[in-house]
Amino acid sequence: ASSIIRDGEQQPSFRRALVEDTGGYGFAGQVFIVQSLDGFDYEDAHDLIDRSVASDGTMPAQEIMCMRGEDAARAARDPECELTTRMLTEAGFNGVWLDAFDGALAGHDLMGYFTGSAATVKNAIAGNTFAPGAITDNLTSYGAVPSNFFCNDDGSVCPASESQTSCARFVRAGATGAHGTAVEPFNNVFPNAGAFLHYTFGYSMGESYFFNQRFLYWENVHLGDPLATPYAIRPVVTIEADTEAITVHAEHADGVASVALFQDGMRVGEAAGADLESAMPGDEGDVLN
Repeated sequence: ASSIIRDGEQQPSFRRALVEDTGGYGFAGQVFIVQSLDGFDYEDAHDLIDRSVASDGTMPAQEIMCMRGEDAARAARDPECELTTRMLTEAGFNGVWLDAFDGALAGHDLMGYFTGSAATVKNAIAGNTFAPGAITDNLTSYGAVPSNFFCNDDGSVCPASESQTSCARFVRAGATGAHGTAVEPFNNVFPNAGAFLHYTFGYSMGESYFFNQRFLYWENVHLGDPLATPYAIRPVVTIEADTEAITVHAEHADGVASVALFQDGMRVGEAAGADLESAMPGDEGDVLN
């Protein structure tokens, strides 16, 4: 978070084509930002999509909150949390730093909720309200173990068998994004509080988590739609077409860096700046997707 605040220029949005070949698993162009649509049941998973769509461009005013971790190991990112929420407040957002862990936290309207607790925090989730687009993380080892996603046979107890605190509890309570780990990861692999900064800058949820994790590997599980972008102001795009070419123009108050044109999911044109013209001959009445 300190580096993000001090940087005079922020990194561009994630594009997998720009990922360098490191000689290992992160070979060029083959790193994807993905998240899991999951929860205790199908409705939970479907709700993640609905909340993501509902959050788009809403500029939420709810609290972006960090609560002190319950113990020293789970408080590893607390200094960064305090800095981040303080900077958010100075920037006009509703940043909140709770300097004492509260195992019965309730009554907050939340857009972000980072804390750390093995099991006590399970009693400090459902009593709060989560705005569409809200992102969460609980720094503890076993939040995303498989058993933490299964209810009992009649669905009355979720999860039926719980290790520490299930990250699916945040989804059931109304969060749009949550992170957990599937086995002991150590505390330096969890998302940093800088995720809140990138999120409010207008980056997507997936980018905000991704740019603020020191390590990425199989133990990390992210729930939610990675395209959720509540703090971005979308450009206005106009498209004109005739039988010879398609012309695209984009407008945004802060300018437009580049424009790309896709047909049936494949990129067929790209240009720097706000304008693009792509030769795409066809017949009058043709429909292009």
